[in-house]
Amino acid sequence: MHIKLKEYLLLLKEKCEQGNQTPSDFSKLINLIRDLKYDIDDAETTSLLDIVYHVLLEDVELIIENDTWCEQNGDYFAGNMVPKDNDISRKFTRKDSDIFRSKNFHLSIITAELRDIIDNYEALKSDFYLRNPEVVLRDDVRVKDYDLFVDKGTKIANNLKTILK
Repeated sequence: MHIKLKEYLLLLKEKCEQGNQTPSDFSKLINLIRDLKYDIDDAETTSLLDIVYHVLLEDVELIIENDTWCEQNGDYFAGNMVPKDNDISRKFTRKDSDIFRSKNFHLSIITAELRDIIDNYEALKSDFYLRNPEVVLRDDVRVKDYDLFVDKGTKIANNLKTILK
């Protein structure tokens, strides 16, 4: 495991054990994965992204009204759909680009996008694809139920311990 990643995971594990994790912490994790994508084992990466996926799926909601959010972000998200030279990537890019350009999507599309990346990581390993969930977690969401999210910290910390072994 890359030393920068290990250092961050240890800090994140500690924050989660204390119940002090935030959506932004998971944005930083994605940013680190993007920066180190060729220095991290794909299995480790997908395990870490799976943690982020569950945060997006279960723990956060948009800060602003969906229509406004779509209008503000649709073109940016579509611009991050840069195809790689394989059929899976081209299909993924075409589908999500069209959705984002329509400006009629919801947080569930970003969550589904991350699931697709995890499930097809070898074909979809890209700086651009991970940018959308990274930015959403950094700028666009808040925790839905703070007490549940704090309680979930122990589970996340345990998952991080397993990955750190």
